[in-house]
Amino acid sequence: MRRKWTGLLLGALALGICSATAVAGFSPLPVETLHTARVVSSVTLTPEPDGRAVLAWTGQNGDPTVMTSQKPAGGPFGIPKVVSTTPNAQRPSLVRGPDGTMLLAYSTATSTVPDEFSIRPPTGDFGAPQKLPTGERFVNVGIDAAGNVTAVWKGFRASGLDYVASSTTRIGDPFPAPAALTPDFDDNFIQPRVAVTPTGATAAVWEREDGATDSVIEARIRTGATYGPLQVLDRGPNMSVDSVTATPGGELIAVWHDDYELKLAVAAPGASAFGEPIVLDALAGGTTVATRPGLTAIAWAHLDRRATGEGDTPPTSVRAALRPAGGALAPPVTISETSTTGRIVLAGSGFDGMDTLLVAWSRHTTVDSRSLEIARRPAGGPFEPAESVTALDTDDSSPVATVLPSGNVLAAWSRSISDTQQTLRTLEVRQVPNVQVTGATPLCVAIPDPKPAPRPQQGQAPDVGLTAEQLGINQRIGQAAIRRLNAIREWLDAGLTTRDLCGGAFGPTSFQAGITTAPFAVSLAAPVRANPRPIEVAKPSGKRRKITLSKRQLLINQRVYQSAVRRANAIQARLDAGLTGGDIRDGAVTQDKLFDRLRVTALGSAAPVPASKTILATPAGRGDASAVVLSKKQVRTNQRVAQAAVRRANQLQVILLRGFQASQFQPGTIGRNDLAPGAQPGL
Repeated sequence: MRRKWTGLLLGALALGICSATAVAGFSPLPVETLHTARVVSSVTLTPEPDGRAVLAWTGQNGDPTVMTSQKPAGGPFGIPKVVSTTPNAQRPSLVRGPDGTMLLAYSTATSTVPDEFSIRPPTGDFGAPQKLPTGERFVNVGIDAAGNVTAVWKGFRASGLDYVASSTTRIGDPFPAPAALTPDFDDNFIQPRVAVTPTGATAAVWEREDGATDSVIEARIRTGATYGPLQVLDRGPNMSVDSVTATPGGELIAVWHDDYELKLAVAAPGASAFGEPIVLDALAGGTTVATRPGLTAIAWAHLDRRATGEGDTPPTSVRAALRPAGGALAPPVTISETSTTGRIVLAGSGFDGMDTLLVAWSRHTTVDSRSLEIARRPAGGPFEPAESVTALDTDDSSPVATVLPSGNVLAAWSRSISDTQQTLRTLEVRQVPNVQVTGATPLCVAIPDPKPAPRPQQGQAPDVGLTAEQLGINQRIGQAAIRRLNAIREWLDAGLTTRDLCGGAFGPTSFQAGITTAPFAVSLAAPVRANPRPIEVAKPSGKRRKITLSKRQLLINQRVYQSAVRRANAIQARLDAGLTGGDIRDGAVTQDKLFDRLRVTALGSAAPVPASKTILATPAGRGDASAVVLSKKQVRTNQRVAQAAVRRANQLQVILLRGFQASQFQPGTIGRNDLAPGAQPGL
């Protein structure tokens, strides 16, 4: 038996721009030239949850070839590798499976040669290409949370007609014969898009010619084994699909445009068709879509007016709108300066591991100069003013950008360096918020120190009897101290939990090498005061041994008191040396236990630090009863030792029940295992 011993929902979708001075900045690393060819095109960037990234593109010296470069977490892109073996390979499309396996699919640019795909294991490089089952072009792929890949492409009939094809397989396995999603038609340049939700719901969307002047946006959705009916989303001149996106919550979102009007349609989770289209903007250009659990962000280039003729470039700016899962689209806001000398080109967008939204684009700043710009919106806050992160040449084209879980932005683009050569350039941009991390007083429990024992006045020492009863009382005092000290040791050995840690207490120096942190523009979690576990002390045994008034009994009592003192000394030494991350249960360090506005940006790979230990001193010996003096003075002395051990146990209890802060740990010992998922950089 033991007894207890105790002492975002987005508010109104706040998307507006901050009117004050920017509270965040960006620190670009040097631009790198990764590849040179006659033509560099179809560049795509895919981030991975562990901080890696894969860059794929079409490089053309003779025939076009699909190439890749892999970026390790925290390092530069590696040496480019040619993946394709078939002439005219182009338009790469990438997906990543739940175990880290990646599939790269690409078109062969001819209807008589099947498109291909290549598999990359969780670690390693892309393997030999494999063929899709039929002759086709313009393959695009999506994947669900179980690793099932769906590919869609433009199929080609022997009659010369075309159709949209779809095939699904487990990542790494061959694709089976495709299903036809459309009747046969004549459109050699149809480019279907696909998105797959975590549970496997699939949307295929495409545009095709429909007469001399019209085009049509069509879609089919699969929620089970087969696709639902063909759905016409829109019809008109010069229609083009921008994207189809699957949200973590199971929605499917299609975005398309004509010459000017930008539209969106949403399919709710489990729906077999898209809802009615929504007009995002009556005058718009390209778009980028980012999604995270509970929220989707759409950004696009807004035109101030229609073009009046050949060579006329209307003033352009970037707009963005948020849509909560299952909710209505918020009013758009402008997040860039206006370009009056050239159109803005959206590069990409994404959420980092702290749910910060970042949007990147290239913008003409003058007739002869451009820049790559980024705007960011901290979770729950407004957009901050956009910043230029690098100058671009007027011959730069096709910018793409993505966001790593750490918050770094990766960008790539093509640059013409002569009439016959282009280069692929890459850039990594770090977020550097211009704010101070606050290491305010940690939120611990305010418990006063125990009152010291009253000091008797000279000549007024408390009287004790030289009796067996008094020896029994003193022994029970010493045994109570031992039970309390044992409970304290067990409490520490069980590992500290979240509630045992003070709020806002841990900063950069607390973490192991390899774990990096950075300031954040807004508070990430309100610090939560410690509320430590109770210390459970074993009840005394119901049986009492017969106490005798003897030297032997007095020696036994002394051994009890000495044992209590050794325990108190050992626990105090353990605390004085500092606990380690090994004393913390896995996942116990939540975001609210870190300094306010401090976020972890990388986890490192250091092995966990062992827990501290309570090391008891070895007793000098068992003593000799014949040397013990049986007197009132000795009994009084022993009683004081026993009472002092109880007071030390009380003081140690107070230390535990106040909660633990960084100063009570050895620096640099809290590791990745100690961090809760919400305090990690978006795994």
